[in-house]
Amino acid sequence: PGLLDFLKDADMEGRTFPAFMKDVSTYSAIFGHSWVIVSKPQTNSGTRAAELEQGVRPYVSLISPLNVIDWEYQRQSNGYYALTYLKYVEDETKDHIVMKEWYLDTIKTHILNKSEKEVSETIIEDNELGMIPAVAIYSSRSEYRGIGVSAINDICDLQKAIYNEYSEVEQLIRISNHPALVKTSDVEAIAGAGAVIQMPDTMDPGLKPYLLQPSGSNLSEIYKSVQAKIDAIDRIAHLGSVRATQSTPQSGVAMETEFQQLNARLSEIADNLEVGEEQIWRLWSQYQGTAWNGEIDYPDSFNVRDKGANFNQLKIARDTA
Repeated sequence: PGLLDFLKDADMEGRTFPAFMKDVSTYSAIFGHSWVIVSKPQTNSGTRAAELEQGVRPYVSLISPLNVIDWEYQRQSNGYYALTYLKYVEDETKDHIVMKEWYLDTIKTHILNKSEKEVSETIIEDNELGMIPAVAIYSSRSEYRGIGVSAINDICDLQKAIYNEYSEVEQLIRISNHPALVKTSDVEAIAGAGAVIQMPDTMDPGLKPYLLQPSGSNLSEIYKSVQAKIDAIDRIAHLGSVRATQSTPQSGVAMETEFQQLNARLSEIADNLEVGEEQIWRLWSQYQGTAWNGEIDYPDSFNVRDKGANFNQLKIARDTA
């Protein structure tokens, strides 16, 4: 009971569960991982029917890694590493910060007053689940639990460099189009179109006013540097062939190799999402008092095929035969 409502509104904010997992995938690709909390409001209802009537059911929350302050894993007797502590910022307003601490037996909610810089209220609840219902979903795993490897970390550095170089382009164009007027204090002149310059009769000819203007020849070099960084982004993301940005023709083997690299990267992300979503459903089933016996299956291949090229090859093979 409550499964269809959960699929239609997974986070109590109107997002369907597939849309929620899409946002999880996006956050994981950016930061390397993201945290998902599976929670259920505590109620005094004595029956499941009363809970369903009140709309009390498990829901998920997406927590950015920037809001997670501390966590701890402990190795169990069977070798499994279980999450035993989690601390994160749940909400922040102009005056208060709401911070939550999850333990195996209790849940502490601290309300911090920004102006007084101290905890104004602490709410302690029992953790009826007996475990911390949080899942770290990775884009790519690292050697540290709770920390993933971002898929766009290097791309972000290149993009920042491109942004700075475009700023240099703007400044260079502005300076080139608006040259500076160099003159002595005795010369009466106003820079601009149609301006009249009055010089004293006794002025030394070597001191006549002149315009100081950069050549602007560096613009082409800056644009070349930007294009080189764009090409590097395509190579890092394995998107050169997909985006058709190659200035030189690529062989079929080179294009196929790049497609395979992109396919392998996307398949790795899908496998990690599979594991994370399965853990979410296990926690959801724990709240419902049942055991998870399902299986999550994401696509294993994201290969891109040019059907037109395949048909041409088949046609050539048929005509040759």
